[in-house]
Amino acid sequence: MNLVYENLYQVSTYVPPIDLSFNQYLLKGEQPLLVHTGSAQQAPLLLSKLIEELGEQKLSFIFISHFESDECGGLSLILKEYPEAIVLCSEITKRQFDGFGIEINAKVVKPNDTFASDSYELEFISYPSEMHLWEGLLVFERKRRIFFSSDLMMNFGKSEGQVLKRDWHLEVEHISEMQVPDSEKRALLKETLLKLNPAFIATGHGPCLDLQKENISEKLREVIQTPPDAAFTIITTGKAGAHAVNSWNSYIRISKNQELLVPVGRMHQTEENLRANSEVMLTISNREVQGLSYKGTGFLIQGHANMVTSGENYDLIKENSPWARAALVISISSLEQTL
Repeated sequence: MNLVYENLYQVSTYVPPIDLSFNQYLLKGEQPLLVHTGSAQQAPLLLSKLIEELGEQKLSFIFISHFESDECGGLSLILKEYPEAIVLCSEITKRQFDGFGIEINAKVVKPNDTFASDSYELEFISYPSEMHLWEGLLVFERKRRIFFSSDLMMNFGKSEGQVLKRDWHLEVEHISEMQVPDSEKRALLKETLLKLNPAFIATGHGPCLDLQKENISEKLREVIQTPPDAAFTIITTGKAGAHAVNSWNSYIRISKNQELLVPVGRMHQTEENLRANSEVMLTISNREVQGLSYKGTGFLIQGHANMVTSGENYDLIKENSPWARAALVISISSLEQTL
């Protein structure tokens, strides 16, 4: 097994004819959790790795996202070794097990349900899975901020143990009709996912994805905080093209998750643009801060943004800008010092 994240182990099988890797995960703790079993053909390898990694410890839970061969085809084999393991699944998935005569000890969970053990806390998310759009589930582990993406966010190729740097907003935006054919359900799923704040994606297929942002540089902090105050520019794109709006450096706050927070007074066109396209660009400068070659420096920042009217980030903005109707939360994808 490959340790890919905190207490998270991966077993991966590569299938050359379709150039695709199939991943299963063991989340270790007081009550170990297995995410997916692989197909009947893949399960023997998984089982051998489970026995080796767990030793005398029993497997407590098995999460099944939806009823498909690579998610649960090997379940019967795994349950022969760990008969007391409880299967976490949706009502429709449980109905499929019953229909195929597969006996399981199931705990049916629904979207928005939570489930906690001594080692982890799970939040379940509605997932309209496969061509039938049956009610499947995705799961988010809150303590470590791991998102188990099942068939979303997949990539081809051999990827055992690989972890790539990625941006959460881009991954969500790239969910296509191939994953969720119904446009309304796809839009609702994206809206739900963007409310999460994961640090790591444990993919069903392809490399895992590290979403942790690099710390905001001390030089950018200096640009924001050094007087005299200066204006910075926020650029979004809508149906009419690019739109620019200005605000003051001194208004910016930095969240604990390394996001830039900006108070929103008007910004109505910016808000409208962000509903359709979350990509944002900023230019920010300060003539009193030492740059690369001389006094005066600035940054070009690219990322994704959304507006919030409640929560921790909004409260932080309201403390300093009580007039704000919302907080603009900017998640940084790239940061370039230009002077």
